[in-house]
Amino acid sequence: MSSKFEIPLMNQRALFGSFLAAHAIPDALDILFTGVGCKPKAQRQIAQHDRFREAGSKMVWADIGEREAIGGPLDRLENITLETVSRRGQVGIIFVATSAAAELLSADLRPALARIRRRAGCPVVLLPSAGWDRDMYAGYGAAQRAVLDLVDWKRSPARGRSVGIVGHWFHRYESDQQADLDELRRLLKGAGAEPGPVFFSGAPLAKLLELAGSAAILRLPYLLDEPLAAGSPAPARAVAHGHWGRRPVLPTALPVGTAHTESFVLTAAQAAGAGEDRARRFVREERARLQPVLRRARRELAGKRALVLADTPLAAGLCCLLPELGVRVPLAVLLDETLGGRKALQAELRTSGVDSPPVILENPGYTELERAFEMVFGRRGGVDFIVGPDLWLPPRIREGAAWMELGFPSNRWHPSEPAPVLGFSGLRALAKRLLEVAAG
Repeated sequence: MSSKFEIPLMNQRALFGSFLAAHAIPDALDILFTGVGCKPKAQRQIAQHDRFREAGSKMVWADIGEREAIGGPLDRLENITLETVSRRGQVGIIFVATSAAAELLSADLRPALARIRRRAGCPVVLLPSAGWDRDMYAGYGAAQRAVLDLVDWKRSPARGRSVGIVGHWFHRYESDQQADLDELRRLLKGAGAEPGPVFFSGAPLAKLLELAGSAAILRLPYLLDEPLAAGSPAPARAVAHGHWGRRPVLPTALPVGTAHTESFVLTAAQAAGAGEDRARRFVREERARLQPVLRRARRELAGKRALVLADTPLAAGLCCLLPELGVRVPLAVLLDETLGGRKALQAELRTSGVDSPPVILENPGYTELERAFEMVFGRRGGVDFIVGPDLWLPPRIREGAAWMELGFPSNRWHPSEPAPVLGFSGLRALAKRLLEVAAG
């Protein structure tokens, strides 16, 4: 019974997701309209994760103390926001993130935000971020939807075969994330498309709004129509086809592993109207280039077992990729609450023709994780690899396992050269990393 009250492995909420989205837009400003204790819930979580770009000054807080709660907090919010804009300049967009403390007040934010918008001269977006019901992926997705609402589809005509991407999870400016962006653009070109803007990608607001010039849009699984509860029957990429500003929007899997990457390339070709021949030729060439590293990986890693800890879309990709390298995944731990959960993972793997892990946990506490780990790997442990972010894990799980740090947060892994996760280049890079980790 006590395990029901344990803090789950990944416990970052929507407030952090909105901050991380602001971090991904260089000219965005994140105003915390929250209680006085909320500041460390965001900026300190990224201090060791992103060593390329400092994020502390991204956040400004309009603390709600007793005086503000009684006398009215809106003047403080307005004054602090406008003072920050006047001092910094070059602010493209302002996110106002509210916590439970702010949302329980009776203050009407709408007129205050309208005044700030007029005086600041830039978009001001309200992002409700109370921590009782949504995780960081939902907060990040809400910020993406808010920026998408600013795209003026009528202003820019669609350009030829230009394809934009939304729903990308960009969380730091280090070389792994930059390499993923390069790979996404390379895959688009291989499919015969012209790469358009990527939401989000470290690009400023004006560059993101150029999405209006895209002839079509690919939708990665970090942007759903609405956040899904864990256990939802809808697979992570089963958002219905739609249109934004008369541009077709095509959902696609996260391109991790050969099957998902091939699906991404073919969907990109469809979006661009480029036909399949060129895309399939590109895929065949890439598969051929991968064979040497795949043969070596299978030879050296065959029969080894991995514990995967990742959000649902990344876990789906890893459960496809690792068996390609000869590594079995008997236990997968999903570190999100809004991206689809177990049923989404199973549906995605079924679509890709890959067996699901025998045991799947949905963001468990430590007691549930230890029990499942012992059931799968035995009392003394029999896991060869841990593939996942830098989270605290019980000693019984860590002992004797080689750890390949991947995802958010990556506090200890900071690559000095391009190290993608996505696409064919990502498969090659992850295979090499896993071989290095196995060799100690």
